[in-house]
Amino acid sequence: MTKPKPPWPTQKGKVFSQKHHILPSSRGGGAGFRNILKGIPSDDHWVWHRLFGNLTPMEIMTVLVKHLFKGGNYRKYRRSIEKASSAPPSMSPDEIILALERQVFPKNWAPSDKLMRRLERLRVSRNRES
Repeated sequence: MTKPKPPWPTQKGKVFSQKHHILPSSRGGGAGFRNILKGIPSDDHWVWHRLFGNLTPMEIMTVLVKHLFKGGNYRKYRRSIEKASSAPPSMSPDEIILALERQVFPKNWAPSDKLMRRLERLRVSRNRES
């Protein structure tokens, strides 16, 4: 009996390492260091695109927050994988964090001082970069 061929890309029947564009090249993403995630196993990379198509991380977070954390009918947001898909919803990073805070974290949760210091360092370093 022959073993079925997996749907993801393989080299000599084995999973191999691939690069993943954070902003897909089909949507204007370049091949620079800040836009490439290296070392993704080909099976994981294939599954990622089957689940999320060519959505950006922010679009994926928005879809998760707006649709997958509550009941109702699933709406497809996959971009170029399925041409009939509608554009994903958009939210600001602040709106996503606040929605996650309401839906995921316990009601009495408060960020630690360590987390707040880390976020402040990130904010300052990003302001210097721009």
